[in-house]
Amino acid sequence: MKHPADIEADGFTTCHPPLTGQAPAGTALDHARAVLADLAHHADTDVIAAARTVAHRSPDPDDRRSARQLLEIMLQPAGSGGDHV
Repeated sequence: MKHPADIEADGFTTCHPPLTGQAPAGTALDHARAVLADLAHHADTDVIAAARTVAHRSPDPDDRRSARQLLEIMLQPAGSGGDHV
């Protein structure tokens, strides 16, 4: 039996913890690090968002520096001399 507090007005059960659109800082940082650990399987936009999250939220200065360096590479305009062949 569901408790009345768990049932929304539309009849659906409330998620626990509630989905608010904003993940707690630790959760967002953990997710961002997971994305950066597996770059090949994520879209560029997801990698950029993850790098920004790590650059802004990580307590580790080396972690933040690496994220900023990745952002510099990812945000270079195409044909700006980044590819030397």
